[in-house]
Amino acid sequence: MRAHIRLTIFFALASGLVLLACNDSPPSGPASPHRNVGVPAAGPVSLRAPAAGPLSASAPEAGVASTSAPDARPLAGSTAAAGGSIVANPFSTRLMWQNTVSGDRSMWLMDGPSWHGDYTLLPQVPTPWSIAGSGDFNADGNPDIVWQNMVTGDRSIWFMTVNNWGGSYALLPRVLTQWSIAGVGDFNADGKPDLVWQNTTGDRSIWFMNGATWNGAYALLPQVSPAWTIAAVADFNADGKPDLVWQNVTNGARSIWFMNGAAWGGNYALLQTVAPAWRIAAASDFDGDNNPDLVWQNINTGERSIWLMNGSSWNGNYASLPIVPIQWSIAGVLGFGGLPPNPMTASVLASPQIFFDPPSVTIAVGGTVTWSFGTVAHNVYFLPAGGVPSDITGNNSSTQISRTFTQAGTFAYACHIHPGMSGTVIVF
Repeated sequence: MRAHIRLTIFFALASGLVLLACNDSPPSGPASPHRNVGVPAAGPVSLRAPAAGPLSASAPEAGVASTSAPDARPLAGSTAAAGGSIVANPFSTRLMWQNTVSGDRSMWLMDGPSWHGDYTLLPQVPTPWSIAGSGDFNADGNPDIVWQNMVTGDRSIWFMTVNNWGGSYALLPRVLTQWSIAGVGDFNADGKPDLVWQNTTGDRSIWFMNGATWNGAYALLPQVSPAWTIAAVADFNADGKPDLVWQNVTNGARSIWFMNGAAWGGNYALLQTVAPAWRIAAASDFDGDNNPDLVWQNINTGERSIWLMNGSSWNGNYASLPIVPIQWSIAGVLGFGGLPPNPMTASVLASPQIFFDPPSVTIAVGGTVTWSFGTVAHNVYFLPAGGVPSDITGNNSSTQISRTFTQAGTFAYACHIHPGMSGTVIVF
C-alpha cells in the first residue's frame, strides 16, 4: 500500500526552473514508497565530454571460466522494491531493482514512464553479485540478465523466460575485479548483444559476444579519466548504433558519445550538469516516441525520476517515480521497448525427446498458439479454467494444430500419452 506525502511546489520563475520539495517524513519501508517530488535539478550544459586519451592498453583479461552463477535463494524470501501486484503484461518495460543489504531483487512493470504498483519478484541472490545489464543472449526473444561478482570476478548470464528466471544460465570467463561490465549493446551489428567494460584505471573496451559465449574478439575504446563512468547504452541519434552515456560523479557533468559501431570518432552531445548525488541508472524508451529516456536516482534521498529525452537533448520534460529507500537501487531495464513484433502468435514443438519446446509461451488475447507434432505421437489436454480452448485429442504426429485464446489467464496443459510432459500458455 502506498504512503502519501504532501508536496510543496515552489516556482523559481527567474531561473526558469521548477523546484520541488517534499516533507521530511522518511519512507516506512520497501512496501510503502513515498511519491517522488524531485527531479534532477539541471544546471547549465556541461562544459565538456570525457577527455579521450590514447586507445586503452588492454581489454579485460579472461581467466578460467567462472565457477558459479548467482546462487538463487527461494523466491518466497524476496520482497519487491515496493508493494503492488504481480505483473500483468509481461512485455512492458521493467525496471530492475536490487537491494544491496538483503540481496532481494525485483522488477517493476512500467506503464510508460509511470509505475502503478505492478511488480514481479526475482530470487534472492547473495549481495556480492550485482546486475550489470540485460540483452537477449540466447535469441529466444526474451532479454536475459548479466551478473557480475565484484569479490570473485565471476560473471554469468541468467536466461530469462517472459516472466522470470527458470534456472538456466551461462558462465562467462572470470575477469579481474577492477574490470566491471558497464553496459550491453550490439556494437558490431551481428544481431548479438556485446559487453562494454570499464577499468578503474580508465581503460574501456568491448567484448564481441557470440550469443552467451566470448571467443576472444574485442575492441579497444579510448582511455578516459576514471572520474567518468559509462552509465548507459542506447541509440540517441537514431543511426541504428548504440551510443555511450557518460557521467562524472565528481562534478556532475554528463554527456553522450555517438558511436560508429565499436569506434568513437569524436562526436558527442553535452547534457545538463546535475548534482553528483543524482546518478543515471538506465536508458530506455518509456514514452513510446522512439527516443531513449534517462532514468535517474538520488543516492542520498531515494528519489527517482525519468528524463523524457528528445534524441540527445533534454527539454525539461520528466516523470517522477516513487521514493524508495536507498538500500534499493535501480540496476537497469529489462524489456522489449513495447510489445514484441507479433504477440498474436506463438509456436510450440512437441519434441520427440518428450518435452514441449518452449515450455511456456505468451500471447495477447485473441492470439493463436500452434503445436507442431513430429514423428512421436503427442496430444494436448488443458487443465480446467475459464476461457480454455478445446483439447487436442488423439495421437497426433507429423502435423500442426492451432488453438485461439479469447480470454486472459494462465492455461496449463499436458500430454496424456507421456506423464510429466507439460506446458503453459500465458494470455494477457
